[in-house]
Amino acid sequence: MSQSPKILFITLSLYPAQSGGPSNTLYWLGMALHKKGFDLKIITTSRGINNGQVKFNNWLNTNYGQVKYINYKPFSYHPKILWEVFKAVRTVDIVQLASFFYFPGFIAAFWAVFL
Repeated sequence: MSQSPKILFITLSLYPAQSGGPSNTLYWLGMALHKKGFDLKIITTSRGINNGQVKFNNWLNTNYGQVKYINYKPFSYHPKILWEVFKAVRTVDIVQLASFFYFPGFIAAFWAVFL
């Protein structure tokens, strides 16, 4: 049996945020993939999340993979978010973008082609 690919999700918001459809959709997709044995990493922001709901700026092991909720603004252009994306792209087989128009996702796609 071959090893499951490592997948990176990059999204502006993720459950427990309720700021849009992708927040919950990617959560449930991550749950299903993780349950099937896929190794998931998710980089997201603190958008739509209240303090205390999750720990920010640290990798968290969840029942849907490793997640990093980054709490730096602006959410689309902060260098620390872009640096986390760059480091994570180097460690995965697949990059799944929630939106090509979310700048860190666009950068991840660009870096993935060259790495």
